[in-house]
Amino acid sequence: MAITAEEVMDRLRMASSKRKPVLTSSVEVGTYLADKLVGHKQEELWALYVDNGNRIVAEKKIFQGTLNKSVAHPREIFRWAVIYDCSGIFIAHNHPSGKLMPSSNDFELTKDLYRAAKMMKIDLLDHFIVGQGQYLSMREKELF
Repeated sequence: MAITAEEVMDRLRMASSKRKPVLTSSVEVGTYLADKLVGHKQEELWALYVDNGNRIVAEKKIFQGTLNKSVAHPREIFRWAVIYDCSGIFIAHNHPSGKLMPSSNDFELTKDLYRAAKMMKIDLLDHFIVGQGQYLSMREKELF
C-alpha cells in the first residue's frame, strides 16, 4: 500500500511532537528560557511556538540586538507562527544587565503582539524578560 507525501509529513509531525516537552506552567517556561539565555551579552528575542496541548512545536531566535536593545516586529514573529501552524506563542527576551524591570519598549511590543495575536486567533501565552538566570513573567505580573 503506497502512502502519499502528505501522510508521510503527518507521521513525521506526529512522531516529532511526541518527543517535544509539554509546558505546564509559567515557572517551567520561565526557568527553561532563563537557562537558555543566561550569559548572553546582547539582547535576543526568542519565541516558543506551541500546539493546543502546549507542546513545543518549534523555538526560534527572532532577533539579536545590542547590549541594551533588540528591535522586534510582530510580522516576523507571526510569520513563523503561521509556518509552524501553532496555536500559541511564548515570547522571551533577555536583559544582559540582569534587571528584570520591563522598559517602555517592552510594554509597547507586548501590547502590539497581544493585538496581533488576538486578530490572528493565536494565543500570546506570555512574554518573559530574563536576566542572570532569573525571569519575570509579564502575564503573571498582570502587565498585559
